[in-house]
Amino acid sequence: ILESSADARGKLEVAAYPDGWPADPKALDGAATIVWYFDGLDKHPLRDAARRAAFEAAMRRGAGLVALHQSSTVPPNDDLGLPRWLGAARYGMFDRTTQWAELVPATADRPLVRGIDAFAYRDEFYPTFRAAAKGGKLVPILKSVLNPQYRDGHYLVEDRAEAANVAWAFERDGGGRSFVYSGAHYLRTLDQPGARKMLLNAIFWTAGLD
Repeated sequence: ILESSADARGKLEVAAYPDGWPADPKALDGAATIVWYFDGLDKHPLRDAARRAAFEAAMRRGAGLVALHQSSTVPPNDDLGLPRWLGAARYGMFDRTTQWAELVPATADRPLVRGIDAFAYRDEFYPTFRAAAKGGKLVPILKSVLNPQYRDGHYLVEDRAEAANVAWAFERDGGGRSFVYSGAHYLRTLDQPGARKMLLNAIFWTAGLD
């Protein structure tokens, strides 16, 4: 997506690690932004002390961060320090919904929603995140009406619709920008023009580019 974008040519150099966290401990040095797309909870790479140290060093110098789907999910008893960088985190695997949903821009005056209209498709979303008490400014980017199927580890018998933010931006105190999208369970999410444009916007915005 990124390398095929005309807007990215001459502006971004992409380093991809499809096999997992990079083995080179200096891989994050100098990165303008970091994109996460991996399993969380017990498999979250920040459970490794060396990886967490390298990541937090990048965050402290102001690198951006884009977290997709389960990469914002932390163990119930250890937030891995993630809320301070993302503005919020999902604790445990106790809530989710797989459904067709319409995603609507939550604001009209943010760079992240440029070129994005409401779009609808089927995906797995997470309806519950715990926000950080402090550390920056959290701004909703995409909202939807979800029908959670699981919460607190139990199947919900009663179908009750509720409004939820499915994507947000976080401007961190001291510099640095982050973006979270709870969807993208399926790779075919990237076939959705609205989702592709949102991801491109998020990468550029967190990298400090127009």
